[in-house]
Amino acid sequence: MARDYKANVIINLSNIDVVYDKDPKKFKDARPIERITWADMEKLTGNKWSPGLNIPFDPIATQLAKQIGITAIITSGHDIKNLQDIIEGEPFKGTVVMPFRIDSSFYDRDYYSGRKGGNRINRVDSIFGKLIHNTMNFFRAAMIKIRYNPKKCLDIGCGNGIYVKWLRFFGIDAYGIDFSPFALEMAEPSVKRYIKLGDITNIPYPDNFFDHVITIDLLQKLERSKIKKAVKETIRVASKYIIHKIQTKENAWFDIFHKPDYSNLSLFYKSYWEKLFASMEEVTAKKIFFNAPVFFETRFLLKKKATKK
Repeated sequence: MARDYKANVIINLSNIDVVYDKDPKKFKDARPIERITWADMEKLTGNKWSPGLNIPFDPIATQLAKQIGITAIITSGHDIKNLQDIIEGEPFKGTVVMPFRIDSSFYDRDYYSGRKGGNRINRVDSIFGKLIHNTMNFFRAAMIKIRYNPKKCLDIGCGNGIYVKWLRFFGIDAYGIDFSPFALEMAEPSVKRYIKLGDITNIPYPDNFFDHVITIDLLQKLERSKIKKAVKETIRVASKYIIHKIQTKENAWFDIFHKPDYSNLSLFYKSYWEKLFASMEEVTAKKIFFNAPVFFETRFLLKKKATKK
């Protein structure tokens, strides 16, 4: 059913809270597993089904899930509060099974060159690819300058700093953070001094430090349990505006120009993000002028409310 309905995530309600590396009833040293790939899950399940097999996914289901690249959450079906936490995007108890191990090591040179991230237009090996991505970032930076003219700006998930370069070209005091060391290594020498290692869930800057905070195609790459904290961090370091460009299910053009990108751990409909941002008391959602049709992209503009003295 998950394959037929093109689901990204399934929740498997079991009689266990988490998956263990071996049967905890037989082995006292069995260890709980919070994150695992389908390849590693295959090693636990084996490749043949047998009656009485005490595992949440049988070998056939495991192989199919690996093939279609779905993410599964395995947790107890008896803990209603925990299930509610999963649905609402809060931290939860359970095991997450993913197509790949998605951490900072996933975002390596192959990812930023376009070989792993799903881009059909290669960023490094193709001159045309370089031209396309540079042109896109040039116009994005120009629109920020024309529409908002911020003095100081932060690009979160800046990658190799191309967007930061163009923001600075337009006279904006722009900086960037990214949690991948590989991305920072690939930055042009002229940009490296303005970008540094950092995580969106713990941004290394003080409150209200930037007029403008921007993320581009970043929030959908976070685990759902980290999204609220990440959004609150972007609000904390901003003094005026926050813009989030997020890939959503309505952005059908991605299917044309991108292969499946398994780093999109939280690919939701636009309405999910609208509801989330509406729940943030510190900001007000504003209309974006000259917004592209949702077929192409989904952007959100948040204006930070004045702090009560």
